[in-house]
Amino acid sequence: FHNTRGFGTLAGIQVDPNPYVCNPQIDIKTPERWYVGANQVTARLRTVAGKATEVELACIDAASGREVAERTRVDIPADGAREVSLSIPAATDGRHLRQLVAFDAETPTRSLASSPVMHITTAPILAVELISPPYRNLIQSRDPRKELRVKGAVGNTDARDLRLRASLIEEGKWTPRWQASTPVRPRSDFEFAQSLEDLATGHYTLRLDLIDAEHHLLATRTEKLSVLPPAPFEVTFDSKTACYVNGKPFFPIGMFAGLPTEEDLQRISASPFNCLMPYFLWGQGSSGLIEDQRKYLALSERLGIKTIYSTKDLHSDWVVSYLERLHGVEGKKAVLTHLVEAVRDDPNIIAWYINDEMGVADVEKVREQYNVTRDLDQNHPVWMCDYRPEVMRRFWGTSDVYGVDWYPVAWLPVGAVVKGSAKARDHVFSARPRWDAPQAHNLQTYNAGAV
Repeated sequence: FHNTRGFGTLAGIQVDPNPYVCNPQIDIKTPERWYVGANQVTARLRTVAGKATEVELACIDAASGREVAERTRVDIPADGAREVSLSIPAATDGRHLRQLVAFDAETPTRSLASSPVMHITTAPILAVELISPPYRNLIQSRDPRKELRVKGAVGNTDARDLRLRASLIEEGKWTPRWQASTPVRPRSDFEFAQSLEDLATGHYTLRLDLIDAEHHLLATRTEKLSVLPPAPFEVTFDSKTACYVNGKPFFPIGMFAGLPTEEDLQRISASPFNCLMPYFLWGQGSSGLIEDQRKYLALSERLGIKTIYSTKDLHSDWVVSYLERLHGVEGKKAVLTHLVEAVRDDPNIIAWYINDEMGVADVEKVREQYNVTRDLDQNHPVWMCDYRPEVMRRFWGTSDVYGVDWYPVAWLPVGAVVKGSAKARDHVFSARPRWDAPQAHNLQTYNAGAV
C-alpha cells in the first residue's frame, strides 16, 4: 500500500505504480444524484506497460475495506484503455464511502489500481425546496407575484403511480384551504405551482405528501407560510432574487461609509449610487440619539439614498454598554429592540446589516441577533458580508441576503472577483439573494494612483 495510514478511513486503497502494468489511477464518472439501491458509475482503466491485462474490478466500502458487490472481470487492451459501467449499491439512506479497486485476475489479492474514494450521500425518498414565496416564506401585500412554487425530487422506490399531494392548512384548522396533486416518478425531479393571490392574512402549514396508487403515504414534508397584513413599507424579493421596495424593482448600488455629512450625501446623491450602509448611525462619531438618526434618515430619503442600517457592532460588549447608557435600557436584546423599533417604519430603511466577517465560532451569536431582528421586523431583510465564500454555508439561516466583500479590488484582476461571486453562489445554493460588495478602500492603493 502506498499510504497505509489512510487505508479504510479517508484515502482508501492507494497503489504504488512502479511494479504494475496498470495505471494506478482509475478514472470514474459518478451520477449527479445518488439513490438508495443501485447507481451506475463509469470506470476507465488504462495499461502502461504495453501489454493486455485482465483485472477483477471490485467495489469496496472504504470505511471498512469490505467488498459490497460482486467483482467484474475487465480486459484492458495493450497500450489502451477500457471503460466499463458498474452498478454501485447504497443499501441504506445516509452517507457512504465507496471505492473501486482493480485486482490482478491471476492473483486476486494483488491490487493494481484504485479510484478516488466516492463520498456518497443518498437522496431521500422525498426532497423539497420552497422556491416561492422566496423571502422568509412570507407573502406581503405588494409582492410582485403571490405564488406557491415548489421544486423537489423523488428518490428510489418500487411503488407505482406516484403522486405528490399538496395541502394548505390554516393555523388552528384541520380542513385544508385547498388541496391539489400532480403525478411524479421515481428518481426524477418535479415542480409544482399554485396561485396564492386570494389567500387571507394569517399563518399556514403547507403539507406535501408522496403517495402511491393505493394512497399509501410514503413520505411527507411540511413548510410554514404566512400572509402579512399591509405595511407602510415593504421590502421583498421575487423568485429570481430581484429586490422590490413597495412593489417596485430596486437594485442597490451602494457604498459603505462611517457616517456621511450632509455635504457627503449631496455628492453621493449626484452620483449613480442609490443607497448607503453607514457603519456609525447608532452613535460612534455622532450623538446616536434617535431624533438625530431620524433627521439623517429624512435627509437621506429626500436625496434619494436608501439606508441599510448596521447593527453589526452590537456583537461588541463596549458598544452594547455605551448604548445601554445612551438609551436607558439594559441588555443587548433590549438595545437591539430599541433601535429596530425606533426606525423600522422609516421609509428610508431597506435592510439590516448584522454580520461583517464574523468568525465561525460566533454563528449562534449571529443567529440569535437575526432571530430577534426578524421577529421585530418582518418587512425588511437582514444582510451579511464576508470575503470567505465558504464561510457563508456555516451562517446559513442567519441572514436573508448574502454578499462577498472582496477587497481591495484594485489589487485583484476582475476575474478574481467574478470567481469569488460564483463561489458564493455555489455555497448559498443560488437560493438566497446576494448583494456583493467589491471594495477598494485601502488608502495606499488610492495614493499610488491605482484606482
